[in-house]
Amino acid sequence: MRKALCVYFLVMTDIIFSQNVVRENYQIVCGRDTANHFYLSGSVYEKRGNNIERDFYGASIFIKGTKVGTQAGKEGKYCLDITSVVDTATSFTIICHFITYKNKEITIKKPFEKRATLDFNLEPGPGVDDYPEIILNQK
Repeated sequence: MRKALCVYFLVMTDIIFSQNVVRENYQIVCGRDTANHFYLSGSVYEKRGNNIERDFYGASIFIKGTKVGTQAGKEGKYCLDITSVVDTATSFTIICHFITYKNKEITIKKPFEKRATLDFNLEPGPGVDDYPEIILNQK
């Protein structure tokens, strides 16, 4: 039962967070209506030297101050429909977040491209030794 629930959760997560994404030959192509929509796509990864150490499946990519966002899918790739923000803003900030890694914020200004690419190279956050010590008093 537990295994079936886990599989169901993973399948539903993939379906929910890839609504605007069409997969063609293992490449991500953002939504089909590109004439009227603006899309931002790219990858989320950790790079050390010339090597990509890992891709971030499940990383959150969202527009600061809005409810517009998505999650990175397999291989850390994402697609975000930014049409609602482009229509009203002269600039906006994209935030990429993954637990235990530093948030990355990038501001995008007009003119906006219909299909832009933005990759995020995340850096590890503070180590365990950097957190304050918590002492519990048990009685």
